[in-house]
Amino acid sequence: MKNTETVLLLNNIRSARNVGSLLRTCDGLGVSKVIMCGITPYPKLPQDSRAGHIIQSNAKEIHKTALGAEDMVAFEHHDDAKIAILGLKSAGYAIYCLENNVSSRTVELENMSVANKFVLALGSETNGLEREILDIADDIIEIPMQGSKNSLNVSVAGAIALHWLLAKS
Repeated sequence: MKNTETVLLLNNIRSARNVGSLLRTCDGLGVSKVIMCGITPYPKLPQDSRAGHIIQSNAKEIHKTALGAEDMVAFEHHDDAKIAILGLKSAGYAIYCLENNVSSRTVELENMSVANKFVLALGSETNGLEREILDIADDIIEIPMQGSKNSLNVSVAGAIALHWLLAKS
């Protein structure tokens, strides 16, 4: 894996344990930053305006799978994923959205050409990413599936995609 500027963007992920697992993956793979958007749970931030019980609950659940990676990986929270993505795009990041069976634009993961500076965006466990986010992506990528289920847990899919993208960058 080469040294790249890699950002993982999580939009409306509901499970704090999925967030923790992805933080741990990001630490292990050397991802530069994780941006949590919408309702995605996130660890305590300086000047955090959330209620104390929400901060504590999120921190406890994230820690169960992050195992301390939440203290090792840079992260931030944005209310609006589209605004965050447009800012990253204007800063020169390629935007890759991980989805399955969404359009003719979908590229299988192993066929990707990967930029040295990229964002991987993951969406809700049940609904994926919103159309307005997919529309501004440079590529919509999918992990080919062979079984009867056509999807993976978001933390598993994110780990597979990050590993492949970093190996190809």
